Amino acid sequence: MEYINKTKVKYGRVMSCALDGIQGTLVEIEVSLLPGLPHFEIVGLGDCAVRESRNRVYAAIRNSHYDFPQGRLTASYAPAWLRKEGTGFDLALALAILIASGQLKPAEIDCPCCVFGELSLTGRVKPLPGVICRAVACLNQGISQIIIPQDNYYEAVEIEGVNSLAVTNLRDAAEILSCNYLERMQHNNKIPNKIEYLNNKLSISEKGNSLLNDDSLTLLSKLSGQKKALRAMLIAASGWHHSLLLGSAGCGKTTLARTVPLLLPDMDHESARSVTMVHSVAGKLPQGSGLINRRPYESPHHSVTKVAMIGGGTNPKPGLCSLAHKGVLFLDEMTEFTSGVLDCLRQPLEGQFIDISRHNYNVRWPADFLLIGAANPCKCGNYLEPELQCRCTVESVRRHLDRISGPLLDRMDLVVEMRRLSVQDLTGTVNRAISCEPALEARKKVSQSWIKQYERCSNYGLPPMLNGRVDNTNMVKLFEMDDKLLNYAAGFADQLGLSARGYIRVLRLARTISDLDESRLVKKCHVAEALQFRLQKPV
Repeated sequence: MEYINKTKVKYGRVMSCALDGIQGTLVEIEVSLLPGLPHFEIVGLGDCAVRESRNRVYAAIRNSHYDFPQGRLTASYAPAWLRKEGTGFDLALALAILIASGQLKPAEIDCPCCVFGELSLTGRVKPLPGVICRAVACLNQGISQIIIPQDNYYEAVEIEGVNSLAVTNLRDAAEILSCNYLERMQHNNKIPNKIEYLNNKLSISEKGNSLLNDDSLTLLSKLSGQKKALRAMLIAASGWHHSLLLGSAGCGKTTLARTVPLLLPDMDHESARSVTMVHSVAGKLPQGSGLINRRPYESPHHSVTKVAMIGGGTNPKPGLCSLAHKGVLFLDEMTEFTSGVLDCLRQPLEGQFIDISRHNYNVRWPADFLLIGAANPCKCGNYLEPELQCRCTVESVRRHLDRISGPLLDRMDLVVEMRRLSVQDLTGTVNRAISCEPALEARKKVSQSWIKQYERCSNYGLPPMLNGRVDNTNMVKLFEMDDKLLNYAAGFADQLGLSARGYIRVLRLARTISDLDESRLVKKCHVAEALQFRLQKPV
């Protein structure tokens, strides 16, 4: 017996996108309207924000002068096994309800469309975190049309191949779905024009609104003395080497660390996009901004928690390690951080990512940062000062430095010992010509060093990587080191009690020093200088 249902099916379907780390996952929102007592249910493993969207969507539809349908309304978020979080599905759900109730008839178009945005009770579309991540996911899945909040337009427009349609309220989104996209873009002045945006962006760049004209470039010229420490920061920036600055209070450790992001070359488009995606997911992207072009610089207080450092939480958010991706993470007063916070840095320093595994989620955040630490060598700070008496015992100094674990110290390529400024240098701190030239010259050296390293990798058929990222399997071939030089470095490494990891890091550092000195081959003098930057513990 065949059953034929002659009742018209009331059904609506709209595509949206969820976030998993910084990756987007397409979500199909289906709405079915059936006869029965009024009831509104959402299924599909949603969190509290998803379940509460029923009230927001109901008010938004009524206040946008639409009728909320009567009957048994069921909304399904597929795939059902994927946990959905946040308010980004509100707009898509409201449009699916309007389609199911017959108040909105989508236009017949060849290309699919994806919708995401939070709704206020008045029907206004609010901005979302992670819009650029959702746009990339749509592009990867072959969806070239997206409807987004207007406040998120300038981050989504940076993704080539995606036609971003910005809306301010529910009625705007409904009108877009019911008419031709191109006509909507031409006749609605509320939607920004991508060509005008790009031209405006270019004109701003031509006017000099760039990193090179930043007043912070004068930091290097304000520094007086500390030539060895300046040399160390130049080496660190040239080869992406993690560093630790040890010195008494007021000797310039913090100021020196602030100069490192200025020495690094500008990010390429891929790096800028990955940095923007992390900041967008974290909700740290300034409203109305596009790609982040500046190198990130994070300097947390020593009371920071482990979750704040590596990310996670009930609703997982990237931590400071990920916010410093492609930039600098500066830990001032490093010996005051808890051991748990410091030791959680060991894995991202090696792998350049952070995996967070909890009962109800597993996410991966990128964390390719340059670690710069600063600390006093002892409690009183005078251990390295030859002219000042240190009040600390040798055991006290050892306990103070042991707050930084041995495995973490082993991952520091450079350990720089800094001392107080001399009389002449003290005068130079307040009576010194301020100029951008030292910073520009240093940036030029670092850029040339990066180019050499990338060209060397290309010559050997390897992906581009800096010296601090070269693994030991490719090191001898890529660095062109003979056995005599390796034995020379190994002999001194044995005398200093270095581990195998420490020995490899000395070789990486020597290669960077030779690149800065414009030497094709690594020489013994480069190895000797690299060995000077290993920590000498008190005995």
